[in-house]
Parts: sequence; C-alpha cells; structure tokens
Amino acid sequence: SLFSFTIIIHQYHALGSLRVKNAQHTGEEEMSTTTTTTTAFCNNLNMLTSGSWNNVTKQWHPFNCSFTPFDKPRVDNCLSNKQIGFYGDSTLRNIAHELINLDKANITLAGWASSAKRYICGAGQIGSNGSSLAMYWTPSAFYQKPASMKSIETDDVSIISISVWDMGTYYRGVNPWFVAMKKIILEASKKRRNKPLYVMNL
Repeated sequence: SLFSFTIIIHQYHALGSLRVKNAQHTGEEEMSTTTTTTTAFCNNLNMLTSGSWNNVTKQWHPFNCSFTPFDKPRVDNCLSNKQIGFYGDSTLRNIAHELINLDKANITLAGWASSAKRYICGAGQIGSNGSSLAMYWTPSAFYQKPASMKSIETDDVSIISISVWDMGTYYRGVNPWFVAMKKIILEASKKRRNKPLYVMNL
C-alpha cells in the first residue's frame, strides 16, 4: 500500500493573523523536463495529490508538476544570514536533519534521551553566508513548550511541529491538545514580535 503525507505550513503573527504557505512554492514559473515537454513547478498542495511513487528514487512524483530541485547553492542562498530555530519532536528533527545533510553542514542532532533535560538537540553553522540552525526538543503542547526557550525571541525564523508525542506518550485527547496547541502558538507568536513563525502539521 502507498503511504503518503502532506505538509501544511501556517505562518503566524503576533496579532493572531494567519497566512497559509503552500508547500514547494518557489516563485518560479516553469522548468523543462525534456526537450519537448514543459512542466510547471509545484506551487500548491492540490498539484501534489495526483502522481505515483518511484521505487528507484524513493520519491513521490506528481503527474502535473515538478518539485523544485534543491542543492547546496540554493540552500545557501535561501538561508543567507539567518538564525533558524526548529522546535518540536523527532518528526521535525528528521526534517532538520535532511536540511543539514542537503547543505553538508557539520551539525549533529542528538536523540531525545540526551536532549530532554537540556532541551537542545544540536546547533551550528549552516550554509556559507552567516546562517545558523538549532533544533530544540519541545515535543509537547503540555510540557517543554517552545515559548519557554529564550531563542524563540531572537530567531530570524522559528518553526514549530508538535503532535506525535502528544498523541502517544502524553495523550490527553485531541480536543485538549488542540486547545493547548493554540495557546502555545499564541504565546510563541507574542514573543516573536511579528517575526516569522511557522507551524507544520504532518
């Protein structure tokens, strides 16, 4: 059977307004996939629903669009002179790890057992243009909250993803989790003072 998931990114601001950012949005119009066929870059979630799994590349290939090719120069340009904070559980740590690998950065992210007391999984320089990345272990809407981290006030970009541990280890029900999650997002957005705060639902 085919297992797939969708990433939805919400951007929050201090006043509580919400803008939805589409996955894979690049601002570029099209790319040539063959000498005769032109396919648009994927720029909204609906374009990703029709496609097939490629066992060779281990990737989902949509029928009607193409993913933006990312390499180290593109990552360096995108992350130029930014302090980026990841706040969440192991699912978000995996995404941070892939970004580190893509950029070939010398950052090691520890597992939860060695990170729980210190809250931080790892940090270091990423890219070649003065950027840094840090991953903070804040896996619950009820405990280890992102807003308790001083760094969330100074990040240029903060990314939060919490749900896996709360649906298992700390399970209190979906509705209590949703209420708690809204509260921690509001707390974090106030500390951000209108700087970008992204919440990823996997």
